[in-house]
Amino acid sequence: MEKAKEIKNQLESLSSDDTFQIRYYAKKYGKIIDRKGTWTKPNTDVKGKHQVIKGNDVFFYWDLNAEPNANGNKWRQATNPLRLLVDKAKTTILNTIGEVENE
Repeated sequence: MEKAKEIKNQLESLSSDDTFQIRYYAKKYGKIIDRKGTWTKPNTDVKGKHQVIKGNDVFFYWDLNAEPNANGNKWRQATNPLRLLVDKAKTTILNTIGEVENE
């Protein structure tokens, strides 16, 4: 759960223009996926959130890769994320939390 705390702190420190790549196991696809997202819904002040649900760390974020639903909703949830790569909009800082793979 330490990784989840680090990810939560990192996400909560993002500005509305910052983006990130998040990696997690998606039950829908039955595999680990990477998604690009923001912690704040674009053009609003509405922020994502973190909840513990049935012992799992669940992060609700705005998915920049997703097709919006009929209401234009692109909120998605990442359960027990494995990695978070942050790209600060106004700087060139890249922070990595979580696994590191040899690619």
